[in-house]
Amino acid sequence: MSRSRTVALLTVLGLLAAVWVGSAFSQQRGAGRAGGQWDPEQMRERIMARMRGALGATDAEWETLGPKVEEVLTLSRQVGGGANMGLLLRGPVPRRARPEGAPELTELEKATDALQAVVSDAGAEAGAIKAALAALRQARKEAGEELAEARAELRKLITPRQEGHLVLFGLLD
Repeated sequence: MSRSRTVALLTVLGLLAAVWVGSAFSQQRGAGRAGGQWDPEQMRERIMARMRGALGATDAEWETLGPKVEEVLTLSRQVGGGANMGLLLRGPVPRRARPEGAPELTELEKATDALQAVVSDAGAEAGAIKAALAALRQARKEAGEELAEARAELRKLITPRQEGHLVLFGLLD
């Protein structure tokens, strides 16, 4: 086979491999999506399944641990802290209408929405902004206390190995 044919064949094989790898990655990126839409419930289920597998929990253990792990996960996400990168990158996004049966907004979510609304209003008074800031800080403090309690309850139920996994996952400190 001539050198130019070999180069052409290798190029075609390389392009086919690139298309195949790209297809595989795009399928993985679609994880957590249903019909091209983000499905938070599916993503939550995957996270919980991963946690259960890492903890090696039996069905009976998971009945007790699962809700506690989920509570800590939810509170950790709420308390979060740090910069809201989405807000920095794309600006404020109005909260979508909540589907029927969705859980009520937490006090922290309500306080966050209130602060976002007041700072988005160019005519807002300084006093209104300060009040919204104080309410958000108080809600964060209370959520942090609730998170500490939930973590303490979870620690009572787990083995040292399971605690190690949860520390690595960032759910426990």
